[in-house]
Amino acid sequence: MRPVSRLALQNGDDYPVAAKRHLLDARKLLSSSRPDGAAYLSGYVVECALKTLIVLEDKTPPYLHKLGGLRNKVNQVAAIAGSKAARYFGHATQTVAAAKIANWNPNMRYRPDSMTQDVAATWYAEAERIYRETIWQMYLDGVI
Repeated sequence: MRPVSRLALQNGDDYPVAAKRHLLDARKLLSSSRPDGAAYLSGYVVECALKTLIVLEDKTPPYLHKLGGLRNKVNQVAAIAGSKAARYFGHATQTVAAAKIANWNPNMRYRPDSMTQDVAATWYAEAERIYRETIWQMYLDGVI
């Protein structure tokens, strides 16, 4: 049986579970010198983490993929009085728009051999920090 979080949506999307899976896969690809795949999945980790914060607050799945737009949406929901998402909107997540991984976009999947191992490692490290600050902390707190 596949794991399901408490934030799984009715359509089957489960951003926390997807983020964990993508993080593990990105690590494996990075260690196998597959920087394109590692960087691509690292971006999805961040996208899923940001979407998790949005769903935590208003249960509405956002139809955005750009990390800057998602971060802005999280900023809006975290600013609401009594926001549950605010607790998980820490420094790494707040500053994602200025991070190297902010250059990620889903269309990278069409551009083979465009990523270096060093840049992929940086993106992975940024994605892991954001994952730990958001989803991992929510697991520890029993939220998801």
